[in-house]
Amino acid sequence: MSASFLYTLLESIDDMVIVTEIDPLDAPGPKIVYVNKAFTGISGYTFEEAVGQREVAPVVWTVF
Repeated sequence: MSASFLYTLLESIDDMVIVTEIDPLDAPGPKIVYVNKAFTGISGYTFEEAVGQREVAPVVWTVF
């Protein structure tokens, strides 16, 4: 499986995807290295705002 196939797959799904570094597991936690378009659409954060952060504010979910 190529990297471009995986990228295309992650960008085309409707579920939020957040990829982080492995370490550190203790506070302050791992940095975000990737978020997909579903994450940016649902959360309101841009890719640039999310990547590099150790956490993002929780998304408020509304169920209809």
